[in-house]
Amino acid sequence: MVGVALCLCPVEERRRFCSISALFFVQRQILRVSFLVLQLMKLCNDEELMEVVLPRLSQAITTFEFLLMRVERGRPLRPHIQDVLAEFEKLQKQVSLEVLSGQEPRLMSVTGGHQEV
Repeated sequence: MVGVALCLCPVEERRRFCSISALFFVQRQILRVSFLVLQLMKLCNDEELMEVVLPRLSQAITTFEFLLMRVERGRPLRPHIQDVLAEFEKLQKQVSLEVLSGQEPRLMSVTGGHQEV
């Protein structure tokens, strides 16, 4: 009789069992959602993905963190300061060109090209 054995367990052991099973359930849900997000990313093109993700990312990370992510490489991931500076200079040049042109800002693609918003 498993139910009786479980009821005879001390309260702390039952709590620990419940917390372990709850943690397992949460971890499974996280893996499931991560898998679904990866599948969705495969179905979307870059423009569709940016339309959905950029508003949330712009609130979640700073410009410096974005620059770091663009240049991280190696194991463990480490940014090289020259690469960060080069990426910053690209960004600064792009902003300067947009200001001088007097046009609406455009999004830079991952490859460095421009896309109309």
